[in-house]
Amino acid sequence: MERSITADRLTAHLEDLVAARGAPAVLRSDNGPEFISEAMADWAGTRTGLSYIPPGSPWRNGYVESFNSRIRDECLNINSFYSLLHAQVIIGDWKDEYNHHRRHSSLGYLPPAEYARQCTHQWKPTTHRTSGPNEGGGSRSQAPGAQTSPCHSRCTSTAWRP
Repeated sequence: MERSITADRLTAHLEDLVAARGAPAVLRSDNGPEFISEAMADWAGTRTGLSYIPPGSPWRNGYVESFNSRIRDECLNINSFYSLLHAQVIIGDWKDEYNHHRRHSSLGYLPPAEYARQCTHQWKPTTHRTSGPNEGGGSRSQAPGAQTSPCHSRCTSTAWRP
């Protein structure tokens, strides 16, 4: 956790995740400067598709909006951070509890890490619609070797496992 993240640091982190877990078929994001940068487009290249949520449409990214509300209400709003290190420790503890101990009804009352560990779905390449940062639609694209779960949205959302 840092005060902010640059596109170069974001792509370096994504590179580490792809090396450890494989590339998702599509990365969906908002229109933050680190996500719509040339560095991000260059990094995605042939690895994965990029899909941007149209500006002013937070309902198009319900999982993330729900998570953002939860971390804000359960962690950020009830703590005063005295330093960056203090914030990293508190938020790290909350993240560990959320991913490894808290049961989620949408995951069959399993914590996300346990759900991901038990996931036995066969991964198949798929084609996804992508869109630019200021568009609502887009063209079809698929990164070579990119994979996603064929079953349901909650499995797709755990492609970047905790």
